[in-house]
Amino acid sequence: MTFNSTEFVIFFLIVFAAYWLLQKKLFFQNLLVLTASYIFYGWWNWRFLFILAGISLISFAGGIFLEKAAPQKRKLLLWACISLIASSLILLKYYNFFVDSVNTTSTIFGFEFQMEIFKLFLPIGLSYYVFQTIGYCVDVYRGKTKAERNPTAYFAYVSFFPHILSGPIGQSTKLLPQFNETRTISFADVQESVKKIVWGLFKKVVVADALGRNVNYIFAHYQDLSGSLLVLGVIMFSFQVYADFSGYSDMAEGFAKLLGFDLTKNFRYPYFSRSIAEFWRNWHRSLSAWLKDYIYIPLGGRGENKFVYARNILITFTFSGFWHGASWNFIIWGFLNGLYFLPSIFRDKVKKAVAPIAENRLFPGFVELSQILLTFALITFSRIFFRAPDLTTAIGYLNGIFSASLFSVPKYDLTCFLWVAALLVFEWFQRLETVNFKFKKWHFVPRFAAYIGIIAAIAVSFGQQNSRDYLYFKF
Repeated sequence: MTFNSTEFVIFFLIVFAAYWLLQKKLFFQNLLVLTASYIFYGWWNWRFLFILAGISLISFAGGIFLEKAAPQKRKLLLWACISLIASSLILLKYYNFFVDSVNTTSTIFGFEFQMEIFKLFLPIGLSYYVFQTIGYCVDVYRGKTKAERNPTAYFAYVSFFPHILSGPIGQSTKLLPQFNETRTISFADVQESVKKIVWGLFKKVVVADALGRNVNYIFAHYQDLSGSLLVLGVIMFSFQVYADFSGYSDMAEGFAKLLGFDLTKNFRYPYFSRSIAEFWRNWHRSLSAWLKDYIYIPLGGRGENKFVYARNILITFTFSGFWHGASWNFIIWGFLNGLYFLPSIFRDKVKKAVAPIAENRLFPGFVELSQILLTFALITFSRIFFRAPDLTTAIGYLNGIFSASLFSVPKYDLTCFLWVAALLVFEWFQRLETVNFKFKKWHFVPRFAAYIGIIAAIAVSFGQQNSRDYLYFKF
Protein backbone atom coordinates (compact mmCIF):
# COMPACT_ATOMS: atom_id res chain seq x y z
CA MET A 1 0.00 0.00 0.00
CA THR A 2 1.76 3.13 -1.24
CA PHE A 3 0.65 6.76 -1.22
CA ASN A 4 -0.02 6.56 -4.96
CA SER A 5 -2.43 3.62 -4.74
CA THR A 6 -6.21 3.28 -4.58
CA GLU A 7 -5.89 1.17 -1.41
CA PHE A 8 -4.14 3.97 0.42
CA VAL A 9 -6.69 6.58 -0.64
CA ILE A 10 -9.50 4.45 0.83
CA PHE A 11 -7.40 3.69 3.92
CA PHE A 12 -6.56 7.32 4.57
CA LEU A 13 -10.10 8.61 4.06
CA ILE A 14 -11.37 6.15 6.69
CA VAL A 15 -8.57 7.08 9.12
CA PHE A 16 -9.04 10.81 8.50
CA ALA A 17 -12.81 10.69 9.14
CA ALA A 18 -12.49 8.58 12.28
CA TYR A 19 -9.56 10.64 13.56
CA TRP A 20 -11.40 13.96 13.52
CA LEU A 21 -14.56 12.41 14.96
CA LEU A 22 -12.33 11.77 17.98
CA GLN A 23 -11.24 15.42 18.18
CA LYS A 24 -10.08 16.48 21.68
CA LYS A 25 -9.91 12.82 22.74
CA LEU A 26 -6.14 12.61 22.62
CA PHE A 27 -5.73 9.03 23.87
CA PHE A 28 -8.17 7.64 21.33
CA GLN A 29 -6.65 9.69 18.51
CA ASN A 30 -3.21 8.30 19.36
CA LEU A 31 -4.64 4.79 19.63
CA LEU A 32 -6.22 5.20 16.20
CA VAL A 33 -2.92 6.44 14.73
CA LEU A 34 -1.11 3.49 16.31
CA THR A 35 -3.64 0.97 15.01
CA ALA A 36 -3.70 2.53 11.54
CA SER A 37 0.10 2.61 11.42
CA TYR A 38 0.40 -1.07 12.29
CA ILE A 39 -2.24 -1.96 9.69
CA PHE A 40 -0.39 0.15 7.11
CA TYR A 41 3.01 -1.36 7.93
CA GLY A 42 1.68 -4.91 8.28
CA TRP A 43 0.04 -4.58 4.86
CA TRP A 44 3.49 -5.10 3.36
CA ASN A 45 4.29 -8.16 5.48
CA TRP A 46 2.75 -8.98 8.85
CA ARG A 47 6.11 -10.39 10.04
CA PHE A 48 7.57 -6.88 9.92
CA LEU A 49 5.34 -5.93 12.84
CA PHE A 50 7.28 -8.07 15.31
CA ILE A 51 10.51 -6.20 14.56
CA LEU A 52 8.78 -2.81 14.70
CA ALA A 53 7.10 -3.65 18.02
CA GLY A 54 10.32 -5.09 19.45
CA ILE A 55 12.41 -2.04 18.60
CA SER A 56 9.67 0.26 19.91
CA LEU A 57 9.53 -1.67 23.20
CA ILE A 58 13.32 -1.72 23.65
CA SER A 59 13.67 2.02 23.04
CA PHE A 60 10.61 2.88 25.16
CA ALA A 61 11.91 0.91 28.15
CA GLY A 62 15.45 2.05 27.46
CA GLY A 63 14.45 5.70 27.64
CA ILE A 64 12.83 5.22 31.05
CA PHE A 65 15.81 3.26 32.43
CA LEU A 66 18.25 5.85 31.06
CA GLU A 67 16.42 8.63 32.82
CA LYS A 68 16.38 6.75 36.14
CA ALA A 69 19.86 5.21 35.96
CA ALA A 70 22.74 6.30 38.18
CA PRO A 71 25.24 8.58 36.37
CA GLN A 72 28.02 5.96 36.34
CA LYS A 73 25.75 3.41 34.63
CA ARG A 74 24.07 5.62 32.05
CA LYS A 75 26.69 5.39 29.29
CA LEU A 76 26.83 1.58 29.54
CA LEU A 77 23.04 1.44 29.46
CA LEU A 78 22.95 3.75 26.43
CA TRP A 79 25.33 1.52 24.49
CA ALA A 80 23.25 -1.52 25.47
CA CYS A 81 20.13 0.18 24.06
CA ILE A 82 21.91 1.19 20.86
CA SER A 83 23.34 -2.32 20.41
CA LEU A 84 19.96 -4.01 20.89
CA ILE A 85 18.18 -1.60 18.53
CA ALA A 86 20.89 -1.73 15.86
CA SER A 87 21.31 -5.51 16.01
CA SER A 88 18.27 -6.13 13.80
CA LEU A 89 19.60 -3.73 11.15
CA ILE A 90 23.12 -5.17 11.31
CA LEU A 91 21.87 -8.74 11.01
CA LEU A 92 19.22 -8.27 8.32
CA LYS A 93 20.90 -5.60 6.20
CA TYR A 94 24.65 -6.06 6.66
CA TYR A 95 25.33 -9.66 7.68
CA ASN A 96 25.57 -11.04 4.14
CA PHE A 97 27.73 -8.08 3.06
CA PHE A 98 30.27 -8.83 5.77
CA VAL A 99 30.17 -12.56 5.02
CA ASP A 100 30.66 -11.98 1.30
CA SER A 101 33.58 -9.61 2.01
CA VAL A 102 35.23 -12.22 4.27
CA ASN A 103 34.71 -14.97 1.68
CA THR A 104 36.12 -12.81 -1.12
CA THR A 105 39.16 -11.87 0.97
CA SER A 106 39.74 -15.55 1.88
CA THR A 107 39.64 -16.51 -1.80
CA ILE A 108 42.09 -13.75 -2.78
CA PHE A 109 44.63 -14.90 -0.18
CA GLY A 110 44.17 -18.59 -1.01
CA PHE A 111 42.34 -19.68 2.14
CA GLU A 112 39.61 -22.33 1.99
CA PHE A 113 37.61 -20.74 4.79
CA GLN A 114 34.11 -19.76 3.59
CA MET A 115 31.18 -18.52 5.69
CA GLU A 116 27.60 -19.39 4.81
CA ILE A 117 25.35 -16.73 3.29
CA PHE A 118 21.74 -16.79 4.48
CA LYS A 119 18.65 -15.65 2.64
CA LEU A 120 17.38 -12.84 4.90
CA PHE A 121 14.48 -10.45 4.44
CA LEU A 122 14.88 -6.73 5.10
CA PRO A 123 11.76 -5.08 6.57
CA ILE A 124 10.83 -1.96 4.64
CA GLY A 125 11.65 1.25 6.49
CA LEU A 126 13.83 -0.53 9.09
CA SER A 127 16.76 1.86 8.67
CA TYR A 128 14.51 4.84 9.35
CA TYR A 129 12.90 3.73 12.57
CA VAL A 130 16.16 2.27 13.85
CA PHE A 131 17.75 5.71 13.45
CA GLN A 132 14.68 7.37 14.96
CA THR A 133 14.70 5.21 18.10
CA ILE A 134 18.48 5.43 18.55
CA GLY A 135 18.17 9.22 18.30
CA TYR A 136 15.46 9.15 20.97
CA CYS A 137 17.64 7.15 23.40
CA VAL A 138 20.62 9.44 22.83
CA ASP A 139 18.43 12.52 23.36
CA VAL A 140 17.17 11.11 26.67
CA TYR A 141 20.77 10.36 27.68
CA ARG A 142 21.82 13.89 26.82
CA GLY A 143 18.84 15.39 28.65
CA LYS A 144 17.45 16.99 25.47
CA THR A 145 14.13 15.20 25.88
CA LYS A 146 12.32 13.51 28.75
CA ALA A 147 11.63 9.80 28.62
CA GLU A 148 8.14 9.14 27.30
CA ARG A 149 5.92 7.33 29.82
CA ASN A 150 2.87 7.00 27.57
CA PRO A 151 3.31 3.78 25.54
CA THR A 152 0.45 4.59 23.16
CA ALA A 153 1.94 7.97 22.25
CA TYR A 154 5.46 6.55 21.93
CA PHE A 155 4.55 3.50 19.84
CA ALA A 156 2.45 5.75 17.57
CA TYR A 157 5.43 8.12 17.25
CA VAL A 158 7.77 5.34 16.12
CA SER A 159 5.29 3.73 13.70
CA PHE A 160 3.57 6.89 12.40
CA PHE A 161 2.45 5.73 8.96
CA PRO A 162 3.02 8.90 6.89
CA HIS A 163 6.78 8.69 7.44
CA ILE A 164 7.68 5.15 8.55
CA LEU A 165 8.69 3.85 5.10
CA SER A 166 11.08 6.60 3.92
CA GLY A 167 11.09 9.38 6.49
CA PRO A 168 11.49 12.20 7.24
CA ILE A 169 13.26 10.72 10.27
CA GLY A 170 11.26 11.87 13.29
CA GLN A 171 13.15 13.84 15.93
CA SER A 172 12.19 13.21 19.54
CA THR A 173 12.48 16.91 20.37
CA LYS A 174 10.11 17.99 17.58
CA LEU A 175 7.72 15.20 16.58
CA LEU A 176 7.27 13.20 19.80
CA PRO A 177 5.83 16.14 21.84
CA GLN A 178 3.11 16.53 19.21
CA PHE A 179 1.65 13.17 20.27
CA ASN A 180 0.97 14.64 23.72
CA GLU A 181 -0.65 17.85 22.46
CA THR A 182 -4.18 18.56 21.31
CA ARG A 183 -4.14 18.72 17.52
CA THR A 184 -6.24 21.07 15.43
CA ILE A 185 -6.64 21.66 11.72
CA SER A 186 -7.83 24.72 9.81
CA PHE A 187 -9.14 25.18 6.30
CA ALA A 188 -5.80 26.79 5.41
CA ASP A 189 -4.02 23.65 6.67
CA VAL A 190 -6.22 21.47 4.47
CA GLN A 191 -5.50 23.66 1.45
CA GLU A 192 -1.75 23.55 2.05
CA SER A 193 -1.81 19.79 2.68
CA VAL A 194 -3.73 19.06 -0.52
CA LYS A 195 -1.26 21.19 -2.50
CA LYS A 196 1.66 19.22 -1.04
CA ILE A 197 0.00 15.87 -1.80
CA VAL A 198 -0.90 16.82 -5.38
CA TRP A 199 2.59 18.22 -6.02
CA GLY A 200 4.16 15.09 -4.54
CA LEU A 201 1.98 12.90 -6.75
CA PHE A 202 3.04 14.91 -9.79
CA LYS A 203 6.70 14.44 -8.96
CA LYS A 204 6.26 10.70 -8.48
CA VAL A 205 3.80 9.48 -11.12
CA VAL A 206 4.53 12.04 -13.85
CA VAL A 207 8.22 12.92 -13.53
CA ALA A 208 9.93 10.10 -11.61
CA ASP A 209 8.12 7.18 -13.25
CA ALA A 210 8.62 8.55 -16.77
CA LEU A 211 12.32 9.02 -16.10
CA GLY A 212 12.58 5.66 -14.35
CA ARG A 213 11.53 3.69 -17.40
CA ASN A 214 14.35 5.31 -19.41
CA VAL A 215 16.91 5.00 -16.62
CA ASN A 216 16.18 1.29 -16.16
CA TYR A 217 16.69 0.65 -19.87
CA ILE A 218 19.94 2.63 -20.09
CA PHE A 219 21.55 1.03 -17.02
CA ALA A 220 20.45 -2.43 -18.16
CA HIS A 221 21.95 -1.98 -21.66
CA TYR A 222 24.89 0.33 -20.88
CA GLN A 223 27.35 -1.93 -22.72
CA ASP A 224 25.54 -1.34 -26.02
CA LEU A 225 24.93 2.42 -25.72
CA SER A 226 26.99 5.50 -26.53
CA GLY A 227 28.85 7.50 -23.90
CA SER A 228 26.66 10.54 -24.55
CA LEU A 229 23.52 8.51 -23.86
CA LEU A 230 25.05 7.10 -20.68
CA VAL A 231 25.62 10.67 -19.50
CA LEU A 232 21.98 11.45 -20.21
CA GLY A 233 21.01 8.29 -18.34
CA VAL A 234 22.69 9.32 -15.09
CA ILE A 235 21.32 12.89 -15.45
CA MET A 236 17.86 11.35 -15.79
CA PHE A 237 18.52 9.30 -12.67
CA SER A 238 19.50 12.41 -10.70
CA PHE A 239 16.14 13.95 -11.49
CA GLN A 240 14.32 10.65 -11.01
CA VAL A 241 15.65 10.06 -7.51
CA TYR A 242 14.86 13.66 -6.54
CA ALA A 243 11.31 13.60 -7.94
CA ASP A 244 10.68 10.17 -6.45
CA PHE A 245 12.01 10.83 -2.95
CA SER A 246 10.97 14.47 -2.53
CA GLY A 247 7.56 13.52 -3.97
CA TYR A 248 7.18 10.92 -1.22
CA SER A 249 8.32 13.45 1.40
CA ASP A 250 5.86 16.08 0.16
CA MET A 251 3.00 13.61 0.41
CA ALA A 252 4.17 12.45 3.86
CA GLU A 253 4.14 16.06 5.07
CA GLY A 254 0.71 16.60 3.54
CA PHE A 255 -0.93 13.50 5.02
CA ALA A 256 0.66 14.17 8.43
CA LYS A 257 -0.62 17.76 8.39
CA LEU A 258 -4.15 16.54 7.66
CA LEU A 259 -3.88 14.71 10.99
CA GLY A 260 -2.53 17.81 12.74
CA PHE A 261 1.19 16.89 12.76
CA ASP A 262 4.14 18.88 11.42
CA LEU A 263 6.95 16.83 9.88
CA THR A 264 10.40 18.13 9.01
CA LYS A 265 10.57 19.59 5.50
CA ASN A 266 12.92 17.04 3.98
CA PHE A 267 13.94 18.92 0.82
CA ARG A 268 14.59 22.59 0.17
CA TYR A 269 15.11 22.85 -3.61
CA PRO A 270 18.53 21.10 -3.53
CA TYR A 271 19.21 21.45 -7.26
CA PHE A 272 19.44 25.21 -6.82
CA SER A 273 22.40 24.77 -4.45
CA ARG A 274 25.68 26.55 -5.21
CA SER A 275 28.03 24.24 -3.29
CA ILE A 276 28.25 20.69 -1.98
CA ALA A 277 27.74 21.91 1.59
CA GLU A 278 24.62 23.82 0.59
CA PHE A 279 23.32 20.81 -1.34
CA TRP A 280 23.54 18.53 1.68
CA ARG A 281 21.81 21.12 3.85
CA ASN A 282 18.92 21.01 1.38
CA TRP A 283 18.79 17.29 0.47
CA HIS A 284 17.23 14.65 2.80
CA ARG A 285 17.49 17.19 5.60
CA SER A 286 16.23 14.87 8.34
CA LEU A 287 19.03 12.36 7.62
CA SER A 288 21.61 15.16 7.40
CA ALA A 289 20.43 16.46 10.79
CA TRP A 290 20.61 12.94 12.30
CA LEU A 291 24.14 12.36 10.97
CA LYS A 292 25.24 15.73 12.27
CA ASP A 293 23.78 15.23 15.77
CA TYR A 294 24.71 11.58 16.33
CA ILE A 295 27.80 10.92 14.19
CA TYR A 296 29.58 14.12 13.14
CA ILE A 297 29.37 16.08 16.42
CA PRO A 298 30.29 13.09 18.65
CA LEU A 299 33.36 12.59 16.43
CA GLY A 300 34.40 16.15 17.28
CA GLY A 301 32.75 18.21 14.55
CA ARG A 302 35.15 20.74 13.09
CA GLY A 303 37.76 19.70 15.65
CA GLU A 304 40.92 21.56 16.52
CA ASN A 305 42.28 21.74 12.97
CA LYS A 306 41.29 21.25 9.34
CA PHE A 307 42.62 17.70 9.17
CA VAL A 308 40.35 16.57 12.01
CA TYR A 309 37.49 18.45 10.36
CA ALA A 310 38.17 16.66 7.06
CA ARG A 311 38.47 13.27 8.79
CA ASN A 312 35.12 13.70 10.54
CA ILE A 313 33.42 14.73 7.30
CA LEU A 314 34.82 11.70 5.46
CA ILE A 315 33.75 9.31 8.24
CA THR A 316 30.25 10.81 8.37
CA PHE A 317 29.71 10.61 4.62
CA THR A 318 31.14 7.11 4.37
CA PHE A 319 28.79 6.05 7.17
CA SER A 320 25.92 7.67 5.26
CA GLY A 321 26.85 5.68 2.16
CA PHE A 322 26.91 2.42 4.12
CA TRP A 323 23.53 3.28 5.67
CA HIS A 324 22.07 3.62 2.18
CA GLY A 325 23.13 0.15 1.12
CA ALA A 326 25.24 -2.85 2.10
CA SER A 327 27.61 -2.78 -0.86
CA TRP A 328 30.90 -1.20 -1.90
CA ASN A 329 28.98 0.95 -4.38
CA PHE A 330 27.34 2.93 -1.61
CA ILE A 331 30.52 3.15 0.46
CA ILE A 332 32.33 4.66 -2.55
CA TRP A 333 29.38 6.99 -3.19
CA GLY A 334 29.45 8.25 0.40
CA PHE A 335 33.24 8.61 0.50
CA LEU A 336 33.23 10.48 -2.83
CA ASN A 337 30.71 13.01 -1.54
CA GLY A 338 32.91 13.47 1.51
CA LEU A 339 35.88 14.14 -0.77
CA TYR A 340 33.87 16.85 -2.51
CA PHE A 341 33.87 18.75 0.80
CA LEU A 342 37.63 18.81 1.26
CA PRO A 343 38.53 21.76 -1.05
CA SER A 344 36.02 23.96 0.78
CA ILE A 345 37.38 22.86 4.16
CA PHE A 346 41.02 23.58 3.35
CA ARG A 347 40.12 26.89 1.65
CA ASP A 348 37.83 27.97 4.54
CA LYS A 349 34.88 28.20 2.16
CA VAL A 350 32.33 26.14 4.13
CA LYS A 351 29.56 28.53 5.18
CA LYS A 352 27.01 27.76 7.86
CA ALA A 353 24.40 29.99 6.23
CA VAL A 354 24.13 31.57 2.82
CA ALA A 355 21.72 34.03 1.28
CA PRO A 356 18.93 32.47 -0.82
CA ILE A 357 19.75 31.91 -4.47
CA ALA A 358 18.96 34.96 -6.65
CA GLU A 359 17.49 36.75 -3.66
CA ASN A 360 14.81 39.23 -4.81
CA ARG A 361 15.78 38.58 -8.44
CA LEU A 362 14.01 36.62 -11.12
CA PHE A 363 17.11 34.83 -12.49
CA PRO A 364 20.49 33.77 -11.03
CA GLY A 365 23.64 35.55 -12.12
CA PHE A 366 26.34 33.91 -14.25
CA VAL A 367 28.50 33.00 -11.24
CA GLU A 368 25.54 31.53 -9.36
CA LEU A 369 24.43 29.54 -12.39
CA SER A 370 27.96 28.19 -12.88
CA GLN A 371 28.09 27.13 -9.23
CA ILE A 372 24.70 25.40 -9.52
CA LEU A 373 25.76 23.49 -12.64
CA LEU A 374 29.10 22.42 -11.14
CA THR A 375 27.42 21.21 -7.94
CA PHE A 376 24.82 19.28 -9.96
CA ALA A 377 27.55 17.72 -12.14
CA LEU A 378 29.53 16.50 -9.11
CA ILE A 379 26.46 15.08 -7.37
CA THR A 380 25.27 13.42 -10.58
CA PHE A 381 28.66 11.82 -11.27
CA SER A 382 28.64 10.20 -7.82
CA ARG A 383 25.20 8.76 -8.50
CA ILE A 384 26.61 6.31 -11.02
CA PHE A 385 27.74 4.32 -7.96
CA PHE A 386 24.39 4.95 -6.26
CA ARG A 387 22.31 3.58 -9.16
CA ALA A 388 24.48 0.75 -10.51
CA PRO A 389 23.49 -2.65 -9.02
CA ASP A 390 27.13 -3.56 -8.31
CA LEU A 391 30.66 -2.23 -8.55
CA THR A 392 31.36 -4.07 -11.81
CA THR A 393 28.42 -2.32 -13.49
CA ALA A 394 29.50 1.06 -12.10
CA ILE A 395 33.03 0.66 -13.48
CA GLY A 396 31.69 -0.57 -16.82
CA TYR A 397 29.31 2.37 -16.97
CA LEU A 398 32.16 4.80 -16.34
CA ASN A 399 34.26 3.14 -19.04
CA GLY A 400 31.35 3.53 -21.44
CA ILE A 401 31.07 7.24 -20.67
CA PHE A 402 34.77 7.99 -21.08
CA SER A 403 34.96 6.64 -24.61
CA ALA A 404 35.01 8.20 -28.07
CA SER A 405 31.22 7.91 -28.23
CA LEU A 406 30.96 10.50 -25.44
CA PHE A 407 30.99 13.19 -28.12
CA SER A 408 28.34 11.57 -30.33
CA VAL A 409 24.79 12.87 -30.62
CA PRO A 410 22.53 10.67 -28.44
CA LYS A 411 19.67 9.05 -30.35
CA TYR A 412 16.87 8.81 -27.84
CA ASP A 413 13.40 10.10 -27.08
CA LEU A 414 14.05 12.99 -24.70
CA THR A 415 10.46 14.12 -24.19
CA CYS A 416 10.70 13.14 -20.51
CA PHE A 417 12.96 16.17 -20.03
CA LEU A 418 9.94 18.36 -20.73
CA TRP A 419 8.55 17.20 -17.39
CA VAL A 420 11.91 17.89 -15.75
CA ALA A 421 11.84 21.42 -17.17
CA ALA A 422 8.30 21.91 -15.85
CA LEU A 423 9.40 20.66 -12.42
CA LEU A 424 12.38 23.02 -12.25
CA VAL A 425 10.42 26.06 -13.47
CA PHE A 426 7.58 25.45 -11.04
CA GLU A 427 9.93 24.90 -8.09
CA TRP A 428 11.95 27.98 -9.01
CA PHE A 429 8.86 30.15 -8.67
CA GLN A 430 7.79 28.32 -5.50
CA ARG A 431 11.21 29.06 -4.07
CA LEU A 432 10.82 32.76 -4.83
CA GLU A 433 7.93 32.92 -2.40
CA THR A 434 10.27 31.84 0.39
CA VAL A 435 12.42 34.94 -0.12
CA ASN A 436 9.57 37.46 -0.09
CA PHE A 437 9.24 37.78 -3.85
CA LYS A 438 5.56 38.70 -4.00
CA PHE A 439 3.42 37.69 -6.95
CA LYS A 440 0.95 40.26 -8.20
CA LYS A 441 -2.75 39.37 -8.21
CA TRP A 442 -2.86 38.76 -11.94
CA HIS A 443 -0.53 35.81 -11.45
CA PHE A 444 -3.52 33.85 -10.13
CA VAL A 445 -4.61 32.92 -13.67
CA PRO A 446 -1.36 31.23 -14.80
CA ARG A 447 -1.01 29.66 -11.38
CA PHE A 448 -4.52 28.22 -11.53
CA ALA A 449 -3.83 26.96 -15.07
CA ALA A 450 -0.65 25.26 -13.76
CA TYR A 451 -2.64 23.47 -11.04
CA ILE A 452 -5.16 22.21 -13.61
CA GLY A 453 -2.31 21.05 -15.84
CA ILE A 454 -0.64 19.20 -12.95
CA ILE A 455 -3.84 17.37 -12.03
CA ALA A 456 -4.48 16.44 -15.67
CA ALA A 457 -0.91 15.13 -16.05
CA ILE A 458 -1.32 13.00 -12.91
CA ALA A 459 -4.60 11.57 -14.19
CA VAL A 460 -3.06 10.65 -17.56
CA SER A 461 0.14 9.21 -16.08
CA PHE A 462 -1.43 7.28 -13.22
CA GLY A 463 -2.41 4.30 -15.35
CA GLN A 464 0.96 4.14 -17.12
CA GLN A 465 3.06 3.25 -14.07
CA ASN A 466 5.17 0.12 -14.21
CA SER A 467 5.77 0.23 -10.46
CA ARG A 468 4.21 2.11 -7.59
CA ASP A 469 7.18 1.57 -5.28
CA TYR A 470 9.57 4.34 -4.29
CA LEU A 471 13.36 4.22 -4.75
CA TYR A 472 14.16 4.92 -1.10
CA PHE A 473 11.98 2.08 0.18
CA LYS A 474 14.95 -0.28 -0.20
CA PHE A 475 17.04 1.77 2.22
